[in-house]
Amino acid sequence: MQHDHIVQKSNSMDVISFLLSNKLLPVIKAENRTYCLTTDINLIEKHLTFADNKLLFANNQNNLFNTVLSLDEHTTLVFPSKIKKLDPHIYAAIQNLIRSGLRCRQLPDIPETSFEYFPGIIISTTLSSIETLIKEQINRFKILNDDNLSQFANTAYYMGSKKSLKSFLCESLYQHVPVTNVIFDLMCGSGSASAGYNRFWQTYASDALDFCKILAIIQGGGYSRERAENCIDYIQPHIKQNFDQLSIIVGKYLEEEDHIFHMDIDDSLLNKYLSFINKTPVVTNNKNYFQFHIVEEIDKRKINKKLSPFCLFTYYFANKYFGLRQSMEIDSIRYGISRLKGHDYYWAMGSLIATVSFLGTNYGGHFAQPIKICKKNIYEILEKRSMSITSEFIIRFLSLAYESSISERYILPIDGPWEKALNSLKSVEVSRDVMVYIDAPYSREEYSRYYHVLETLVMYNYPSCIGTGLAPNKKLNERFSSSFFTRSKKKINTLFIDLISSVLRNNWNCAWSYSDNGIADIKVIIEEIVKCNNTNVEIFATPFKHKPQGGARSKKVIEYLILFLKKE
Repeated sequence: MQHDHIVQKSNSMDVISFLLSNKLLPVIKAENRTYCLTTDINLIEKHLTFADNKLLFANNQNNLFNTVLSLDEHTTLVFPSKIKKLDPHIYAAIQNLIRSGLRCRQLPDIPETSFEYFPGIIISTTLSSIETLIKEQINRFKILNDDNLSQFANTAYYMGSKKSLKSFLCESLYQHVPVTNVIFDLMCGSGSASAGYNRFWQTYASDALDFCKILAIIQGGGYSRERAENCIDYIQPHIKQNFDQLSIIVGKYLEEEDHIFHMDIDDSLLNKYLSFINKTPVVTNNKNYFQFHIVEEIDKRKINKKLSPFCLFTYYFANKYFGLRQSMEIDSIRYGISRLKGHDYYWAMGSLIATVSFLGTNYGGHFAQPIKICKKNIYEILEKRSMSITSEFIIRFLSLAYESSISERYILPIDGPWEKALNSLKSVEVSRDVMVYIDAPYSREEYSRYYHVLETLVMYNYPSCIGTGLAPNKKLNERFSSSFFTRSKKKINTLFIDLISSVLRNNWNCAWSYSDNGIADIKVIIEEIVKCNNTNVEIFATPFKHKPQGGARSKKVIEYLILFLKKE
């Protein structure tokens, strides 16, 4: 590790020990040692101290002593004796406050002001610059905390989603990215980070998967409820037309499903539903509807996917991830959406993606495999499969459209994957400085396998349907395969070094999200980037819990945002 950027932890400094023990000083663990930036250590050693009244009685809490840190002779932070779990935003805010306060040397210019910084933390200052910084931090937190957009767009769990971290990310960037700059979310996933960034900066979003890009777009501005209402009125006749055509084909099966959904609950319900599933024709069971041969109908649509009726979900996923009627509704709404263009298409499609993600019966919110129907879950599954896709779609469409109307900026799409996206960004007419945000996978999980149903919904290309998950065939290039899908630490390190370096070579700044349980060696990557590029490094960190797939127990991790900033 470069000596002028990172040093080994020192246990001799009480203040540093306090910050470390409460995870307020970002550190990286490697080779059984703990490292932090020398710039942080130098600032802290030079200025930050315990106040003389280190043990200060707190009048509002009996028998509780606080720890008081002095940023300088003009500003103090008062922490409770036991710091409880803080919101991720607060870790970034405190790290920014310490760095900004120590770097900004000025004389007192306001009467001493004391107020609650964040719950349980009190600040006193005689500096107007610190007071302004704190008020801005609190306001940013409120803006993002009150934001409802991603609640509608991400109503099911998405692997690696930054929904709970977007305020941390925005606060980490704010001191280094002027509001006149542009942020480019290179691997936007569910779009949560893009949604947060777009509240303060013009934001571009890209991803190798098209459904991800659409989810990002609909969390920005540019639409309205009135436009959504007109759009719904326009597509409803097309939805009805497709549904009526499918009803002629599935006929008695749809009636039987409706009968099962309205049956009295008894011990025979499970067997009746399983019997219904086994005899209902889908592409995987070699059964056909009267006068309609499923494989032949699919082959026709592989040549011309615009043929009606749209029937992909009815023939592929009925009784697997959705009910039969639900699958027909999805196909029919998708047919209606195919008549749309531009923003109408994006917002309608994004609303359908969110609906399908929310109402799918699967494991842990993903589509790697259908859920096994058994006595334990039969009632829950029947209840969910009896819900109307159309009603849920309309609710989400109108809600997203309304939220979009009160947002100031579009989120602008750029086609992925990342190599293509970076080249495209060069040709975009951007006269402002750019911060490229990188949130590549932390593990070798294949996102294209976990969310193939959502990507198929967008592409609607009648792909192969293999394995228990009924996924497109990766060997036939029907499904995206990321270069980050590897167990090789050396390969992962090289990928990140090349990716971040390519960003810096374009004279852009780079923000890299990662965690301490990822495959990559963060220390090695920082060292190599600093060695080969003219850049400064700043690290933000927060404790966090990763929610794994399949309902497994959450893992405690440290989430990092590592900034590589051009040297002036």
